[in-house]
Amino acid sequence: TVMTLAGGALFGLVRGVLLVSFASSIGATLAFLAARFLLRDWVQKRYRRRLQAVNDGIEKDGAWYLFSLRLVPVFPFFVINLVMGLTPMRTVTFYAISQIGMLAGTVVYVYAGTRIAAIDHVADVFSPGLIAALVLLGLFPLIARKLMALFQARRGRVRHTLMADAATLSIVVPVYREATIVAGALQALAPLRRRGAEVIVVDGGSDDDTLALARPYADRAFVAGRGRATQMNAGARVARGDILLFLHADTRLPAAADDYIKRGLADSARVWGRFDVHIDGGGAMLAVIAALMNRRSRLTGIATGDQAVFTTRAAFARVGGFPEQALMEDIAICRRLKRLSPPLCLRARVATSGRRWTRQGLLQTVALMWGLRAAYFCGVSPARLALWYRHVRS
Repeated sequence: TVMTLAGGALFGLVRGVLLVSFASSIGATLAFLAARFLLRDWVQKRYRRRLQAVNDGIEKDGAWYLFSLRLVPVFPFFVINLVMGLTPMRTVTFYAISQIGMLAGTVVYVYAGTRIAAIDHVADVFSPGLIAALVLLGLFPLIARKLMALFQARRGRVRHTLMADAATLSIVVPVYREATIVAGALQALAPLRRRGAEVIVVDGGSDDDTLALARPYADRAFVAGRGRATQMNAGARVARGDILLFLHADTRLPAAADDYIKRGLADSARVWGRFDVHIDGGGAMLAVIAALMNRRSRLTGIATGDQAVFTTRAAFARVGGFPEQALMEDIAICRRLKRLSPPLCLRARVATSGRRWTRQGLLQTVALMWGLRAAYFCGVSPARLALWYRHVRS
């Protein structure tokens, strides 16, 4: 700092900036090379495991990190020079980023040096030029820190956007005897397929034309063992997407579902989620039931299959997929995923069919669902619950 002020006092603004900028960058690079040739191999060999994360970070974002340290000198420059010499950073990168990063500070200090050199009388201490130089010296670290924070935030938003845009989506649709609705359900997914989503239909052994009707509208359609959990796991195994969405055949996604999911996961740093639900069929009672389902899901972090649960492929693998049980597989996987992150509860709504509610009766269906759920939480096996469920439906 003193030498930089002296450079401005002796050589003026332009020549001082040029001399100090090149001299400081060359000197920093010499210290960098000294640390590299004298210490790097020993340090890297002795602390290889501990330094692996540091090395990976330097290779990925080293230039930006060095620029930040040069612009906002949190640590003394000689420490930065020596430490960077121990990393995999290229010498050319270190020199170029150092010169660019230190340039703004160099200009401020050299200018201050020219103002100090202009002092001939005591009254010159209060000259506008010197006061401006001193103000710049004081404000520069604060301004630089603020600018870096703004750049970092913008960089983070750009990175999230790129990650969201690059993520791929696979939609897994388990079906069984859905010949009357499967074609329409898959046709509704055509816009998402045009935007890159993969649609996988997994049939549980239907004895009607479900699979044949599904094939023209799906990227893959095949038969797996019967059972929604088994079918969804089979679809996930062949899926190519970074994000897996599990969709019932009688549920419709919002038009921008892929964008909601990708950006929502990227912005929230969560690994799974679900949509709010709307139950088709009209009537105030169905609207109330849907609203209560959405509220309950937000409070408990548990979603139902009707809410179109989605998860990253990595999270799905970590929890072992759906437990292959006869009933309540949606509750079971939500419990597992909650250990990784809270759910992303999207307010955009999927529309699910009200056929179950109207066929069995609203109050009867509510009582059945709550009864099954309460029994499950009390430890009744999913196999026994499935028997009860089939008996009531029949």
